[in-house]
Amino acid sequence: MQQPSSTMISRGLVRGTFVVAINRVVDGLLGLAIVPFTLHRLGTDAYGLWALMFAITGYINLADLGFSSSLNRHFSKAIASGNERDQQEVLSTAFFTMAAFSALVIFITLAVERWLLGFFPTLTPFGSTANWVYRCLMVILGLSYLTNYYRSLLVSLHRTDRMASIQIILAMLNAGMILFVLSKGWGLIGLAAGSLCVAIIRFTTFSIAATVTMGGLHLKISRVKRDVFNLLWKFGMTLQVARIADVINNQFDRVLLGKVSQLGMVTHYDLGAKAATSSNLVTQIILYAVEPVATAFHSTGSMDRFQQLVNRSARYMAVLSFGLAAYLTIAARPLLTFWLGGAPEESVVLALRVLIFAYIGNSLSLPVRLAARGAGKPGWEARYSLLQATINVILSIVLYHFYGLKGVLTGTLLASLIANGSMILAIIRGLKLAWKRLLLDGYVRPFMVALIGAAGGWGVMRVMGVMAPTADRLAALPFCIVSGIGFLFVFVLVAHLLGVMTWDEMRDLVKRSRQKDTPST
Repeated sequence: MQQPSSTMISRGLVRGTFVVAINRVVDGLLGLAIVPFTLHRLGTDAYGLWALMFAITGYINLADLGFSSSLNRHFSKAIASGNERDQQEVLSTAFFTMAAFSALVIFITLAVERWLLGFFPTLTPFGSTANWVYRCLMVILGLSYLTNYYRSLLVSLHRTDRMASIQIILAMLNAGMILFVLSKGWGLIGLAAGSLCVAIIRFTTFSIAATVTMGGLHLKISRVKRDVFNLLWKFGMTLQVARIADVINNQFDRVLLGKVSQLGMVTHYDLGAKAATSSNLVTQIILYAVEPVATAFHSTGSMDRFQQLVNRSARYMAVLSFGLAAYLTIAARPLLTFWLGGAPEESVVLALRVLIFAYIGNSLSLPVRLAARGAGKPGWEARYSLLQATINVILSIVLYHFYGLKGVLTGTLLASLIANGSMILAIIRGLKLAWKRLLLDGYVRPFMVALIGAAGGWGVMRVMGVMAPTADRLAALPFCIVSGIGFLFVFVLVAHLLGVMTWDEMRDLVKRSRQKDTPST
């Protein structure tokens, strides 16, 4: 295979960053838009079963030992070397290993089906339906390993734009499948079978796209090498530590509620979590290129520019994160009314208001985490992710017995604040960054702006009290729009007056968001 030029790589990075950002927006919007329809067609308990099954799948998905992520690095290195033998060995070893993982996972998960589903007494009323949904999702999981393999090849070949474009099309196809299946009244089994069909199409599409892009490279069983396997395994397991922690932090509460509570409570938690996650969709798009830029500055010894990059990205992230969290908190009820098409349960409102601040912890630590990766020190991220997962599990279990859902949410919030706060301080100290200005300008002042903005937004909503919606989606829409405009006006004005974001910076940030270019400091 011909070694790509630096110009090709740069263009691939720019195109990839732009298309991946679009992909995340499309995924997020489609996901939010399809939830009310799915909930209405399935009902609260069936939706809770679907959410619980996906939480279980998240844990089993860890069985690939990080080979997909490891392939990104080592196949990229093999391509850069121009050695076709190395490329063949990495390509073949990774494929046949992941194919073996796929077959093994499907076999084992189907073998333990009775024990695993029996662990959740809340599934008993669904009988064989739960079994068929589980079986379909396990086959989908097995296919996903090979799909991830081909997706990783596209990334390694600097065709992230092609990968993201395919994912956008497939996301639309999946949304259309859900609408069609549930409109026909086929329920959970139809939804599971439809998802399996989409998974087969996804695997076929990515395999064809990657094979065409690879050109003259072919899979050969004779090129499978033990030393290459060990190399992929060691690097993959290092990354897997943080991934395991992420899955625990994202899915443990659903599994816990599915075991000790009711499926309806899983649904309420999932709805609040999806609404809270939407804030990350906006805040993280601006940070796609921070890691490579941080790598460049740190490797060339440009520490002043490295510090400036961290300070500015942390400030942008904090301004957006705190602002969105403040608005979602004060306008939770009308926003959920508009989204779900009716008055939300109190537990859904509570889940949104608590989880938005739990997820903010992850967003606020992202700039320094990416800076640490760029400096070649990902260990902090893995260490504190495990700390967060440990605290989350312990507190959620303990507090549930005293406070129910409120205890689970509180455990998740405390785990996020403690672990991410500790991580930020540890990375600042470890990278020897100027901490006073970073903490003040990057976190404290944006938080003050958000508090004042929230007070202003709350005042606007109090004035609009006569328009406050109850269970009518159409009545909720103007309330959300006017209160959002009022909050945004107060927030932007206070941010400018306190010097957190000047008018020139705001215009520059909007201008950059429209350009297909990587951000600088």
